[in-house]
Amino acid sequence: LGFFERLELLTIDYRFIVRGMHQPGHELAIIGITQDDLNQLGSLPWPRSYYARVINYLKESGAKVISFDVFFPRHSTDKSEDEMMAEATKRAGNVIYPVFTPSANRFTSPIVHDLIYNIEELTRYASQAHINVTPDKDGIIRRVPISINYNGKNFWALSISTAAKYFNTDEESLIRQMNIPQDGRGSLFINYADVENEIGCYPFSEVLNKNIEPYKFKDRIVLIGQLAHGLSNADILPTPFNAKHGLLLHASIIDSILNKSFIRRVSPGVLCIIIIPISLLLGFILTRVKFWEGILLITALMTSYISASIFLFNFYGLIVDIVPIICISILSMIAYNISSYSHAKEMSDKDGLTGLYNHRYSIESLGCEIERFNRLGQPVSVAMLDIDYFKRYNDTYGHRAGDMVLKELSDILKKGTRKIDMAGRYGGEEFILILPATSKSQAEMLAERIRKTVQNHSFCQGKLNSVTISIGIATCPEDSNIPEVLIEKSDNALYEAKEKGRNRVCMYHPPSIEQLSLRVG
Repeated sequence: LGFFERLELLTIDYRFIVRGMHQPGHELAIIGITQDDLNQLGSLPWPRSYYARVINYLKESGAKVISFDVFFPRHSTDKSEDEMMAEATKRAGNVIYPVFTPSANRFTSPIVHDLIYNIEELTRYASQAHINVTPDKDGIIRRVPISINYNGKNFWALSISTAAKYFNTDEESLIRQMNIPQDGRGSLFINYADVENEIGCYPFSEVLNKNIEPYKFKDRIVLIGQLAHGLSNADILPTPFNAKHGLLLHASIIDSILNKSFIRRVSPGVLCIIIIPISLLLGFILTRVKFWEGILLITALMTSYISASIFLFNFYGLIVDIVPIICISILSMIAYNISSYSHAKEMSDKDGLTGLYNHRYSIESLGCEIERFNRLGQPVSVAMLDIDYFKRYNDTYGHRAGDMVLKELSDILKKGTRKIDMAGRYGGEEFILILPATSKSQAEMLAERIRKTVQNHSFCQGKLNSVTISIGIATCPEDSNIPEVLIEKSDNALYEAKEKGRNRVCMYHPPSIEQLSLRVG
């Protein structure tokens, strides 16, 4: 299942790439710590007063929410720096600081056992939210846990807490009112937005120096975080598109919440409801159409399903699993090939008119039965049958009536023999019965029963009441253990039955010395 899930994740990535990143709204602004900022302000950590000045400026500009993707886990050497930032946080009243748990990177439970905090002076006057994301088994970031729990305390995702503060509500009410979808692990799919190019993204130093006009932050959510490469490898996250900073992923999630542009994956139950009628349709195709028509129909069905899945994703953000249908379609094609081959093989072994095995297959089967005799020592009998005066029926009643006689006689042979026996059409009006584990006397009893059944049967819906057959029998090993010789001797016995007046069963007997002398003479 893990292998198929990895394949499904690849198809999800393909759908993202085909669609591209969606266009974000205008409720967000990003303040990034860029390489230019580092060149101007020096390497991190910066004085906390820098952040205090930015918070104050955003408060004056009318920013609705200020969310940090930057940690302040240790105190400054200058205590006044911490106090200045704490005072700015308190004055703003709308700041969110992050928490992070390394154990949640591949979490299977929302309960975590370690947490990285900011200093208490800051969090005393601010909300806290986690910035964890959930890598899938292939390491790609596609989801974010809605919440994590540490020591009995619940921490919502930064995107959830930010959106809740923006709408002036609590997180649980936000989830309920916005109908935010969650998967089975309590995670939210990321709907990647092109936030880096489509919304305001401003260097930290420019905001610090008040070079960005206040209206660009008014009534907006402002995210502050790292955008410089090399600051923290942990903040560069793999996505279906390419590696992106965590700040941009959080911005994408916030935008999808604000604009209700969620990604939803159909549940396993709904997927089963989809798969069942498709499987029934595939079954119908397998049983009702010709080989190449079936392959084309299955291919068309699979292509249509994939196209519909891409359409639903592009326009409705709905993930409908593709891999199960592809697997079912491929298995259907394989089954169809096997079935078609088996059917073709069976048809090549059968006589088209009677449905009995043909001359070639009859010879092969007799060879197999004699090989079994050589291993196990069980006798094999061969009975050759011929319809008496068949040419007369054809000439009198026509070839159509003759064909009906052949078909009805074939049915009698099928019903009158065991499952282990084989009935075949040897040629024209001549038939062959291969009777494994049957002695000559047992073969004679079976042949006599069939002869009487034919004699008493009304052929052609009662139009023919005088059809009879002659039968000759030879047995392995007493007559021969060579297939061709055994058939020849049963044919000789059939000839004897014809000469003795037809409508009878004759066993093969070796010719007497007198008969051999007459043949030599």
